[in-house]
Amino acid sequence: MAALARYLGLAFAAADCLFEIDGSGRIVFAIGSDGGGGAGDRRLIGRLLAELVEAADGSTIKVLIEALRPGQRLGPTRVRLLMDEGGSRLADLSIFSIPELAPHVSCALSYVGGAAGETPLAEAAQLDAGTFRDQVRDQLAVAASRGRELSLALVEIKGLIDARQKLSSAGMAALLRKIQAMIAQHAPEAALAELSHERFAILHDAGEPAALVQALAGLVGPPGRKLEVAGQSVKLSPRRDPLQQFRAVRTALDCFLNTGLPRDEASLQRSFQAVLDETARSAGRLGAILQERRFELYYQPVVQLSTGLTSHHEVLVRFDKGVGPAPLIKLAEDLALIERLDALVAEQAVRRLRAAGSERLKLAINVSGGSLMNDAYLEQLLATTNSGLRQRLHLEITESAALQDLNAASRRIRGLRDAGFLVAIDDFGAGAASFDYLRALPVTSVKIDGRYVRGVDRDERAQTIIKHLVGLCSELEYVTVAEMVEREEELATITALGVDCGQGWAFGRPEPEPCEPARRPAARARRVGEREMWS
Repeated sequence: MAALARYLGLAFAAADCLFEIDGSGRIVFAIGSDGGGGAGDRRLIGRLLAELVEAADGSTIKVLIEALRPGQRLGPTRVRLLMDEGGSRLADLSIFSIPELAPHVSCALSYVGGAAGETPLAEAAQLDAGTFRDQVRDQLAVAASRGRELSLALVEIKGLIDARQKLSSAGMAALLRKIQAMIAQHAPEAALAELSHERFAILHDAGEPAALVQALAGLVGPPGRKLEVAGQSVKLSPRRDPLQQFRAVRTALDCFLNTGLPRDEASLQRSFQAVLDETARSAGRLGAILQERRFELYYQPVVQLSTGLTSHHEVLVRFDKGVGPAPLIKLAEDLALIERLDALVAEQAVRRLRAAGSERLKLAINVSGGSLMNDAYLEQLLATTNSGLRQRLHLEITESAALQDLNAASRRIRGLRDAGFLVAIDDFGAGAASFDYLRALPVTSVKIDGRYVRGVDRDERAQTIIKHLVGLCSELEYVTVAEMVEREEELATITALGVDCGQGWAFGRPEPEPCEPARRPAARARRVGEREMWS
């Protein structure tokens, strides 16, 4: 029960309300604020979830719950919560299925701004830009498998910023509802995102956006003046590579956000095709880099804070004379080449562990979600290592792509643990599935994402999250590692909060050869129940 309480405390630090519904959709447990101006979590017990949201959102939630599989997580999905005093407010709802609690479903709500009519326009969109991109990628894959053609429409509605200044909150909310209703009418089941206060992106079944743009152009803003609406679209073909098209979509969205609509639709088509062509060339270049192994491994120390001694070194990839790898790694993820890169890095790391003079060296390598679920990758890893090497090779599961089937991921990690590997959750807190990973995956350590560590000495909320996480990990017998520790004040704070290990420039930068940290922090009292990183 203590671990459960700490888990709830940790999850609540990132969500405003946690609750559980039974098979009929009725709330049987709740903790946190109800967000509706009522008596907090107590007023939620016994109520139907569908009664707390607008009707359309209730239907969406019902579909999501029906599609939920054991161990799976869906969301976040933007919903409108009904408030006691009238009106609604926006919230992001995530749902997940814990097999041990079936048929109950666990839910987490994170509130967005104030009342729906008072939030910034970007928050009133159905999807944020990041979620929209994820949906584009999923829809492209589905469209390719079914031979279905999609269109990406870019719509600019000038005058919405002026409307916010001149309309009341209720008037602005009504105008937004009209916009969304017209989009739904002319592009049923479309995915909608607001990229800025006046720029929207819509993914829908193939068709011309002329009717939609014409309908939106009839909207009246203040004071009785029609809004200026312009739109262009590009067709996404099921015959093209979905991953290459996804990169082209992402580039088109970024350009639209930064510079507005291209001069005409032909310009959009040309720029889209140019990105497709460049992506194909980039894929070829990256494929050659991997084929010829034109990259190097660098090593950064991870230090035990209680002793100042090096626990192990994380293996980092450098492609061009020490240049940071982020762009090429992102490209590898976009083009489904990350599993090949993971395999090559593992191969070289194992070779280094076997080298003369490396008998005491311990390394950690990144493993993407795709690689974890790839039988060929795991078979190669097991075939190239023995029990002694596995005790010196730590696997860090990254959150770059969420694991959809946590039960299958858990079985694979358990198999790796049984084979002798240590396994960590990398960048904890960077992805939407962090808490689900912590609950479901039998790992040995948790690496706290640098966004919580940077400036932690001045951020009380980050301190609260880390404190809860350290307490929970202690009860679960997980080691905690703080990433991106750069300043003395940050080091002192994470040490006081009980974090086990640290990594960052405070100890040493990535180097071509493993080296001892540049400094050793003062030893602290060992926490009761604390475990060393390596057993």
